[in-house]
Amino acid sequence: MTRPTSALRPLCVAVALAAPAAAQVELYGAPSPSGFNVELTNGPFQSFGGNAFFKLYLTGPNPQGGVIFLALGRGNVPIGPWTLLLDPATFQEINFPLAPSVTEQPLALPNDPSVYGAPVAFQALLLNGLDLAATNGAEIRIQQYRTPLRAYIPGQDFSQGANAPGQFATLDLSSWPPSFRATADIGFNGNIGSNFATAVAVSDRHDFAFLHGNGSTNPFIRVLDISGDLSGANAPYVTLGDIPLTQGPDTTIGYRDLEISRDGRWLFATTGSSPLSLHVFDLSGLPGTLPTAPAQTISFGNQGSGAALMDLSPDGNLLALVLSSTPSADVFLFDITAAAQPLAQRATLLVPGSNGFASPCALDFSPNSRRLFVVTGGTFSFYDVTANPPTPLLSNATWTTTGIATLPWNGGTLAISQGRLVAVAAEEGSGGLYRVIDLAEPAGPTFGTVIDQFSTNPGGNISNHRLHALGNIVVAIDGSGATNDAQWVDVIDLNSAAPGTGYLSARVRMPSTNRLAPTSLSCIPREFELR
Repeated sequence: MTRPTSALRPLCVAVALAAPAAAQVELYGAPSPSGFNVELTNGPFQSFGGNAFFKLYLTGPNPQGGVIFLALGRGNVPIGPWTLLLDPATFQEINFPLAPSVTEQPLALPNDPSVYGAPVAFQALLLNGLDLAATNGAEIRIQQYRTPLRAYIPGQDFSQGANAPGQFATLDLSSWPPSFRATADIGFNGNIGSNFATAVAVSDRHDFAFLHGNGSTNPFIRVLDISGDLSGANAPYVTLGDIPLTQGPDTTIGYRDLEISRDGRWLFATTGSSPLSLHVFDLSGLPGTLPTAPAQTISFGNQGSGAALMDLSPDGNLLALVLSSTPSADVFLFDITAAAQPLAQRATLLVPGSNGFASPCALDFSPNSRRLFVVTGGTFSFYDVTANPPTPLLSNATWTTTGIATLPWNGGTLAISQGRLVAVAAEEGSGGLYRVIDLAEPAGPTFGTVIDQFSTNPGGNISNHRLHALGNIVVAIDGSGATNDAQWVDVIDLNSAAPGTGYLSARVRMPSTNRLAPTSLSCIPREFELR
């Protein structure tokens, strides 16, 4: 077979933009010839502009080698025993030869608005004995905003009694309704109050997950290899070991946190209480070598059981840390540098409105990394972090007047709704609502006000400890109350309206440890990660 010779010049070949589709990556067609079953897939990777870690995968063996090709559209052209699923008119080689035994190909996606929504189709042709075989096709549309494909959720598992080891579950957000596709024990020790992770961090490279131990019996961060989570229904993970902590969190569930730098090099962890510490661990030795001590430690004195939450800016340049055990909340902003000790403090903020009861409860950068959102009880503040020191655009703003909003567990996050930046903040308890706040344009007439409200459980309880969003998809933990009704995760699509609840949403029940189909007592979810 004669192959075309044009290379992939950053994936932004001149094309007429097609209307954006909902799916990031759509698999189509089937492997050929009959009996050949190696598929091409993107695994758990998002196809957003600028994603340097995007990959294409083969789900089966590649003993003799092959090549990945692209086209600007689909095709269906029989060629002997196999079928070309790419448009012949735009078919081109992208210089991605797959050597024998190689089953993955990195494909850095350009951050170029001119190609957002345009379809690019891929197919792998592999040597198969003395002939060629072909995978299915994979059509990719580059998204303007990050939209999650997975929610990685640790939780407290009631299905195994008072000394259950806890749970780590993967919620697949790539189809609707979302469903849990992998779940396992996390092996923590202790009683029902301290046997599960308070937080999880997952690298953009999707190789590793990090679970924060809780209580004096789990003074470590457990490291899992989750690279097997490609397209299988219940992909296994491998426990690589533990990163020791000199002082365990030993505090209220969910008030310690983990983040990973965008390049996967640094793990940031808040732990302890007297003093509370921000540790920075060097992950460059993974998977073979785990760090045994932090590369950098910053102490903050006696913070008690108050919140110590973090967020990483989407551009990877800033780390924000919010602390609170008093009626005022301190936010620390750090530049992430190339130094051996990467964190350099840029600024501090005194955020008004905290009620002093384990507040604040949310901290979130905007998708363009220029804004920072902080929820403190029933109020919020919003900062321009391009200025130094940051400038408050809204300070101590009220998003609801109901008394239940003063409880400490009300979550909040920034999201994109119909192309507009909004915040989604949640109330706690029976009759609680999600409130949508306009944060798009500081000079706009509705800036900082509630422009919509809805419930995913009309007339019933929502108890949201944590909300996170990527793009238009909001995921919220519904995790307090009796064990027989506190096992839910809300998934909300802010771009899709629905009668009754306002927005298309799904309430997904957490599975118990050994079953994907929940039965009887189940798991209360906690702080989680979207990727």
